[in-house]
Amino acid sequence: MPVAVVGLWPERHVQEPKAFWDYGLIREFCPDSHIEVLGDSDDFMMIELRNKEVAQEAKVFHPMEPFEIAQLMVTWVTNYQRNFTCYPLILHSGDIPPDAAAADNELKSRVDEILSYCPEFLPSSIGHPQWAYHLTRFMTSRHEFLSRRLGGLTEGEPSESLSELDKIWWRLDGLRKRYHRERAALERAASDAIDDLKQQILGFKATDQLKATSKIDWLSIEVDHRAETIFQPIMLPKSDGSSNDPMTGNDLGRPMTLADHANTFITAAKERIEAEEKRSELLKSLETHFGSLQAELEENYEVRRRPLEIEYGRYLQLDNPILLPDVKFFRDPGLENLRKNNGSPTPGDRDLRTHLQRRLELRALRDVKRILADADLRGATNILTVGSPYQLIHGVAVHLPGAHASVSLSGLLSPHFHKYFDPAFRFDFCLCDITADGLPSLQKIVDAVRPFLDAGGTIVAIHRMPEGKVRSGDFNSLPVKSVRILLARPPIGIHLLRALIISARSLGLMRVKK
Repeated sequence: MPVAVVGLWPERHVQEPKAFWDYGLIREFCPDSHIEVLGDSDDFMMIELRNKEVAQEAKVFHPMEPFEIAQLMVTWVTNYQRNFTCYPLILHSGDIPPDAAAADNELKSRVDEILSYCPEFLPSSIGHPQWAYHLTRFMTSRHEFLSRRLGGLTEGEPSESLSELDKIWWRLDGLRKRYHRERAALERAASDAIDDLKQQILGFKATDQLKATSKIDWLSIEVDHRAETIFQPIMLPKSDGSSNDPMTGNDLGRPMTLADHANTFITAAKERIEAEEKRSELLKSLETHFGSLQAELEENYEVRRRPLEIEYGRYLQLDNPILLPDVKFFRDPGLENLRKNNGSPTPGDRDLRTHLQRRLELRALRDVKRILADADLRGATNILTVGSPYQLIHGVAVHLPGAHASVSLSGLLSPHFHKYFDPAFRFDFCLCDITADGLPSLQKIVDAVRPFLDAGGTIVAIHRMPEGKVRSGDFNSLPVKSVRILLARPPIGIHLLRALIISARSLGLMRVKK
């Protein structure tokens, strides 16, 4: 597991994949085909290359008990994969040694023991929580790639051969591209119209006229002579740019004072002001016109965009990101309760800090142990514990027979939590630690557990150092005796241990240990 596929002959058409190929998609293509396994590396060998960092966090550096392995299988193993455990796989570079048969029998016995703890019901490969978790990111990346590749083709109608999700994306992508194209064209048209308007009203003649002022340097003339300069006769330039000399008597120019000549520039200035006002009015009209066109474009775009985005988000659950439930689930095979007899430690027992904390919290958990003992006497066989992965409640009931499941609060509230259990399956007992999440989380737990709780089942909640009061009768229509709440303060040793851990972290001792 996973099972590599060398070749297949499809028996039917699958329009849209809804599972990973190694989770069971091949059975969708070939529901009744005979499976031929190439289990010897001499017959076929294929290696999948991955980066060194892939799945480093999943490595376990100590031996695991069979039930520890089995309780993790529910999150990623399907019946399709489990059915392949009966096929041996031999990887060898030389001849197969004569004692290989004995080793194969030993391996088969180990696999059978692990599978004996595995629940009979495993999640369906179709719509598997792992598939739903990765689907959003995969689909959004795929559609971004197709959008770049297809360009403007998506502005047309989608093909009927596409899936419903791809059709929605196609229409949404084409709508976005059409909107941006039309808006860019509208902005270019507005810019060109405004530039043309400026040139038509102002032009260059008025600008040149205002620049053709007197060349007199007024700052260099003494104050006593400025009046003489203002009223001295000058000869205006001709329209063609040439000048007339008053000494020649040529009457092509008319002598006048500079004060008289200023009227020409005053008139030009007035004309410019009027042109500016006219330009401003026309510019406002243009801006209003193009603004109304842009508003109409925006309105039409929003009316069509929102339904498509809502439908697209509904398919991929963009507004409610999927959390992968951290479920652990195994069933006791009933082999004289081997886990109790051999004293197999749980993963948390191997951690020194958790082991010390467990010893210090035995006093705080004594009421829980009494309740568990009572549940065992009443025949409770299916137990669910809810709390953070490293809370001690997940280990206090493993010695009891039956099915055992554990999950965090966020995993319990996930819409995919129910996929890990047979629809007819019911828990007899639920133990939850709400210290970290507070009393308000208890109502959420009760609502989420209710569909999986047997009619005579019990929910027990532990809350250390509680704030406020809560009654078991406050929880939506469950019998009062179905909810039991333990309000307790942890022993002083827990506070000392936490202070020690915080001090060690601040001094960097924990990093040295790692």
